[in-house]
Amino acid sequence: MDMIRQVTNLDIKEFMNNIQIISESGKTNYKLNRLENENSLFLWYKTGPGQFKVEPIIIPKSILLDDETFIIFGLIQAETYKNLKSSNFQFINSNPELITRVLIYFVKKWKISINHCSLEVTYWRPDFENKKAFLEGFWKDKTKINNVNIRKGTEYRLSNKAEEYGVASLRINNRILTVLMLEFHFKVIRNLVENNNDYLSLYLRGLFEGDGILGREKGLFRYLGLAFNPESDELFHYKKLLRNIGLDLNLTKIQDKKIRCILFGGWNEIYKFLKITNGEIFLDREKNKIIVRGFLTNQYVIPLLRLRKLARLQEISTVTYATIFKTTKRSAIDCLKRLCKLRFLECNNTKKCFSFRLTNKGKEFLDSIKSIEGVLNDY
Repeated sequence: MDMIRQVTNLDIKEFMNNIQIISESGKTNYKLNRLENENSLFLWYKTGPGQFKVEPIIIPKSILLDDETFIIFGLIQAETYKNLKSSNFQFINSNPELITRVLIYFVKKWKISINHCSLEVTYWRPDFENKKAFLEGFWKDKTKINNVNIRKGTEYRLSNKAEEYGVASLRINNRILTVLMLEFHFKVIRNLVENNNDYLSLYLRGLFEGDGILGREKGLFRYLGLAFNPESDELFHYKKLLRNIGLDLNLTKIQDKKIRCILFGGWNEIYKFLKITNGEIFLDREKNKIIVRGFLTNQYVIPLLRLRKLARLQEISTVTYATIFKTTKRSAIDCLKRLCKLRFLECNNTKKCFSFRLTNKGKEFLDSIKSIEGVLNDY
């Protein structure tokens, strides 16, 4: 774990051994060749006489494993068509800011030429003809990509409530780049986030921004959801991630019910997500504020927040608790028992009267709450 935490740069060659380019038919594998200088790798492969021409690429020799890398690959896990046979990398989203963010990441960190990129935008509103020229200009200006294609969505699914700027597919049209990015994701990023919570906290933000659901009832926050593709290995990947923060998925139950979204509604489940992400589960600030406010006003959480007043005391008795919070002794006993059950307090029963004191887990809870509340102040 400590060794993983120290990783800040990754030499591309470390995961390139034995990488092959698979044809779309799956019948042919091509060996990836490389030349290198001090800072870059020159990559290409040979297809044989009479076959399609391969465009070589140049990429950096090392990739910085910074915060943005893990956020971006969380988004990629959620929103990318992941097939090593594909001739292009596709990131699909309706949010222009996210499309631009992913594009900028690869242009800056992987040194990908904008000329390798194209954008396919599907517009699902009925006023397609009136908006086509506007949308083309909008996306070209937003991304600086010249190769932008705007197309109309399926007729029977058109709606005035559809996304204002359509759904965009950002494509990087080079098979070598596609394979490298996906191999990097599967072999490097997944391994790191499945074994290190510092990296996982960042990855989850991208993952939830892409596949997360914020559930509300009557305008109030009620639950989180995480969608997955049942035809892929996503569910097994998510089980490993969630196990690291103390949430165990029953894969058999999920698969038997053929559901496509995992829901988390208990206060303790939400707390575990807030704790590991410091209150920033999504990239979207407004969503985070809704979750934090909903959590802090949850009927089961409010009594736990009383720990802040108890933390200053060396010893806590039933009478002390009842006096501070103006409640009955019976209610005080019930609350103290619950805090002990959660291991936020420990009971000293060697005296005639029970006394309690804050545990390390209780202190950790209060520290987390302070960090979570800071999200509201920072925004």
